[in-house]
Amino acid sequence: MSKVSKYLDDPTVLKLHPNPAQARFLFTVMDNQADFMGANGLGYQTGFRATFNGGRGSGKTNVLMRLLAESALELPRAKLGLASMTFRHVQDVVLSQSRKVLEEYGLHEYEPKHRPWGHYVINRRPPDGWWQPWEGINTYENCMSFKNGFTVVFLSADRADTARGLNLDQLFMDESFRLKESFYNTVLRKTVRANKFSYKDRRKHRKGLNHPLHWLIADFTSAAWTPEQQWIYRTEELMKKDPQRYFFMESTPYDNLMNLPGNWIESEREASETEMAFEIEVLNRRIEKLENAYYSGLSYAKHTYSEMYDYQFDDQKRLYIHKRTDYDVLKPLDISLDFNASFTCMVVAQESNKELRFIDNLFVKKSDSTLVEALGKAFCKKYSAHR
Repeated sequence: MSKVSKYLDDPTVLKLHPNPAQARFLFTVMDNQADFMGANGLGYQTGFRATFNGGRGSGKTNVLMRLLAESALELPRAKLGLASMTFRHVQDVVLSQSRKVLEEYGLHEYEPKHRPWGHYVINRRPPDGWWQPWEGINTYENCMSFKNGFTVVFLSADRADTARGLNLDQLFMDESFRLKESFYNTVLRKTVRANKFSYKDRRKHRKGLNHPLHWLIADFTSAAWTPEQQWIYRTEELMKKDPQRYFFMESTPYDNLMNLPGNWIESEREASETEMAFEIEVLNRRIEKLENAYYSGLSYAKHTYSEMYDYQFDDQKRLYIHKRTDYDVLKPLDISLDFNASFTCMVVAQESNKELRFIDNLFVKKSDSTLVEALGKAFCKKYSAHR
């Protein structure tokens, strides 16, 4: 019986529910042999780099949370950085799927009244008596803390400075294709350097070497749309040169049919604006050039921005409440409309610090009235508070 089959089917093993593709990714990462023994008999630590590239519905976020759970059980007192484009997205990812996945591993959220025996807390200081991570925590308002000291720190591109100077044991990135390669290389990647000799591999043939999950960098991402996002495929090229240190895996919703409605893929095809959007977003198809790509000079590094949210922590809800910072209700809006036979659309822009920022887009495909009237009503409703 293969390791993947045993993980899924053996009744003597803790029953978990990853799909076969997720199980393959987990076992490859957890059984990696990135470190090596030198001629002098000393173990050298390098860390493992893995990419899970999957279409919508393939279970990217789910396998991320599974790897987080495995790490929490294996690396007490370690510190993991969980990064994405915005802090809002990181928080939503953790809160949306963490409880269900962690409960599969026997880990439950701590609640003073109902679950005082719980194993982790989110966005709050852990109870007295719980272990602390080796590397200190300045604030617990952006953390997930486990009883054994394993701690997840939420990071985002729209608050890049909060990641500088960190010492991490692991780094996970969700939807890394949205991150700029420079942010990964100059800020995130350099943080994975903590506790060099703290976690040893327990396999007999790996005595004296690093734990396979320690110093792990893993990203979970959809397909790239632009040339600047192609950096997410670099792990695949590096795997060809050094498979001991790198692993790249592709997945589609067909790998995850066991967890999806029977007609889910066809429903996504019908709902997609174009066949190409469906093939990229759902089927994880790679593209070399977008169809109708007449904005040849568009650069995501030059013409986009990520600092769009301000966060205020709500002590009662234990959540960060966000608001847009790139939209001012007191400043004029610039609107441009395009009238087509099949749909009508508009873009909304506003000047900010000598920049013209396109803050929104709206479109209408079907309406009981005219498309123009429907679009006008949608705009007036969304910006009813504008002064």
